[in-house]
Amino acid sequence: MTELALSKAITAEISDSAAAESAAVADVELDLADGALAGVHVHLVAVGADGRERTMLDGGERLRGLAGGVVRRMIGADDVRIDLTWEELLTPAAQ
Repeated sequence: MTELALSKAITAEISDSAAAESAAVADVELDLADGALAGVHVHLVAVGADGRERTMLDGGERLRGLAGGVVRRMIGADDVRIDLTWEELLTPAAQ
């Protein structure tokens, strides 16, 4: 399994769910320790200032779960740390 393949698989798995949270996957970074996957960091960009049905924290937990599912299916690891960061990009009001 290559790093690129795993990061692309995670991106593909969570992209639609991230869009439902008004966000996009900006980057997936893998943390390797001694040749093994130790962690996954997903960087999300939330776009717009519209209200959300759930908080970013709630949505993030759902996205973390989806990313963890990919890791389990692809490499069989249950003990990999998965974290997310959100960056908000506010768009100007339409005129």
